[in-house]
Amino acid sequence: MEILNELQEEMGSLEEGANHKVYWYKIGETLVIMVYGLLCGLQKMDDIHDWAKSAPSFMKAFAALAMALLLLLIVGCGRDNEQTDENLLSEYIMEENMHEQKQAAVILPVSIPQQEHTITMADLFASQPRHFTLEELLYDFDYMIDAMEYAFPYFGVVERRFDLDLRVLAQEIRETIVNYPYSLQEFAYELGISLEDMPVLDEHVLRSIIGGDFFSQFVPFAHAGTLWFSNADRYREEGSISAPATRIFFREQEALFRTLLEENHALFQFYFRNDPSIAYQLLEPPEPLPLVTTEIIEEGEIAYVRIGSLANPPIHFMRQLINFYETVQDYAHLIIDMRESGGGSGVISPSFIMYPLWYDRDNAQDMIMYAFFTNYDVARSLRQRLRLREQLGYSIEPDRILSLSEILEMNDLPYLNAQDAQFLPYGFRLNVNVNSINPNASRISVPRIPFEGQIWLLTSNRNYSASAVFANTAKGTGFATLVGEQVLGGLTATSPYYFSLPNTGIVIRWDRDYFTDQYGRSLLEFLPTPHYFNKEGMDALETTLSIINARNP
Repeated sequence: MEILNELQEEMGSLEEGANHKVYWYKIGETLVIMVYGLLCGLQKMDDIHDWAKSAPSFMKAFAALAMALLLLLIVGCGRDNEQTDENLLSEYIMEENMHEQKQAAVILPVSIPQQEHTITMADLFASQPRHFTLEELLYDFDYMIDAMEYAFPYFGVVERRFDLDLRVLAQEIRETIVNYPYSLQEFAYELGISLEDMPVLDEHVLRSIIGGDFFSQFVPFAHAGTLWFSNADRYREEGSISAPATRIFFREQEALFRTLLEENHALFQFYFRNDPSIAYQLLEPPEPLPLVTTEIIEEGEIAYVRIGSLANPPIHFMRQLINFYETVQDYAHLIIDMRESGGGSGVISPSFIMYPLWYDRDNAQDMIMYAFFTNYDVARSLRQRLRLREQLGYSIEPDRILSLSEILEMNDLPYLNAQDAQFLPYGFRLNVNVNSINPNASRISVPRIPFEGQIWLLTSNRNYSASAVFANTAKGTGFATLVGEQVLGGLTATSPYYFSLPNTGIVIRWDRDYFTDQYGRSLLEFLPTPHYFNKEGMDALETTLSIINARNP
């Protein structure tokens, strides 16, 4: 037991050294729960809950725990250090995501009062639902709005794009919460739910109001919204969202989702604002399309590759691409179809598409962009995040945070919105160049297979986040000619901002960087457009082929 006590004391001292107010789940308690569950042969939370309610045998449990820790140490020391290429790729992408989420941990100003609905270990296993007062629920909503004032840079862009004053909307939504259930009585009636059958105001109704009545007014935009239980495991593993209140919330949300989906479709739509037929896909996603599909359209002339997703692909994704690049290296045209990609990892497009194919590296043009922030702390956090991405072609020049006045003195930004700039006192200049891409950024050896012909990139209004950033970079650096539709958006230089509301554990996110082109135009207001829009009656591929055929009659 001495080693366990020392370990917990050491972990406790580390936790006490935290600089920011984040609701972390204690590492020591996590270790105890995990090992106790394993010792008792338990694998599910329900089983551990039943075990927690039974009478414990401390002497036997503690003795077994000490032995288990010793065994874990032995097993850990004896692990095989040999790693395959696939291990390395998945490990790199996981580290990329972990860095992203850790940098996105909430940093709130001292002026925001910190109130905590105390969550104990017993609460975590409790079968009884939590009960919040109206004041506690309003506190969480106000906390979210205060955080937006502190770290959401797009109030002006939302107003111009969606004709929406977020501060006015926030007041209206607050009144919706105060006047519930009468404020949502009409919506409930449309679903066939009487006033008497409307659910009581709780954390799940609050999330429904936040997601369905607040964020829904301007989505998809800046990754803004609430996080669902379906993503909970991913973010919990990365260590960003680990507040006990959040764990309880996601557990309750999943149970509510599954129960109502099967038993009460009206209430399901009230809570989740989704048609049940669509919601089934969350539990049982349809069979995904192949990540890579290749085709020779015209032998020796036109090659086609469709990349279905940029989200954490397996290693054979890279191998299949490289093999195809080698096969078609001497072709006149390479068409890359990204129309079905909704987002993913920022590692893939620089490492596996741009780096190997770029032909004239010596004359590669720079792409200049800017990122502005609402305060210095957020700028400093995201500068650290961007420095981790230098191997992917990004560089900060000069390598320091600048005041708005310094940026304007050093650069000509004729289209930076003056109203927005009043709330963006800090920022930095970004330079993107293919010569800055580290060929081993993914820890996988990526060969150069320069493509001397013309590269075409097909885009659509489904391209969001990583795929939209890739489209913008491909156009701005001259890597490819874009054909298709304007992208959907979600362009960011860094990563979304994740945090949990202190009482309910609801997880909120949005982008923190006001991302602009070289002239100061917000890339979420002036979305990247293709060089060629689809011709009438044609899709992007047909349009591209018609352009090629017109050049080579």
